[in-house]
Amino acid sequence: NILSSNTIYSLSNNKDMVDDILEKLRNYSYLTIPVQKIYEQYPCCTSTIIKKFKQRTGTTLVRFQTNLRLDLAARLMRETNNSIEQIASDLGFLSTSHFFEIFKERYGQTPNAYRRIAKTHPEDYEFLQLDSES
Repeated sequence: NILSSNTIYSLSNNKDMVDDILEKLRNYSYLTIPVQKIYEQYPCCTSTIIKKFKQRTGTTLVRFQTNLRLDLAARLMRETNNSIEQIASDLGFLSTSHFFEIFKERYGQTPNAYRRIAKTHPEDYEFLQLDSES
């Protein structure tokens, strides 16, 4: 279980809290955990985590996690024949219509258009290297 007590961050840990969060987000299964559950793993208050994360990355943890999920969704659309609805659901998007909306915002086209173009012109798309192990 990813959220077991042994994953609670320790202040004695030499690793920076933001580095720890970023490392955990490289794990596929960690991408679908609600952000509030991530905050709960650290002994400091949520506002401190939000501030430190934004200072380091330039964005919020919510946006960062969403962008990673969208990038993985784009990769899965290029590399698999899974339905877009299944990909969205597997990545924790509760609403397909919301997924379509934020995907279009990030990529400038609907998931269907993205997949069609990516499948017919794969050379036009940079393939992401996401670490799904750990």
